[in-house]
Amino acid sequence: RSGVLNLDFRWTQGRLGLYVPETGRHITTLAAERAARLRAEAQARAEGIRADRAEARLREMTETLRQLRSQ
Repeated sequence: RSGVLNLDFRWTQGRLGLYVPETGRHITTLAAERAARLRAEAQARAEGIRADRAEARLREMTETLRQLRSQ
């Protein structure tokens, strides 16, 4: 425990980490923050790709419907 910093030192998942007793939360490491950001960015890209594909499919279906109505 660090009284000056008001933090606890804890060994978690094979690493030394800092724990804030008042909040009950660990302070995340730079590596953990980076990994979370990279995961979020990859998920956003994947969602964008799915949205683009859905929009393209909607355009195709709309065009097909337009052609069927004009016959």
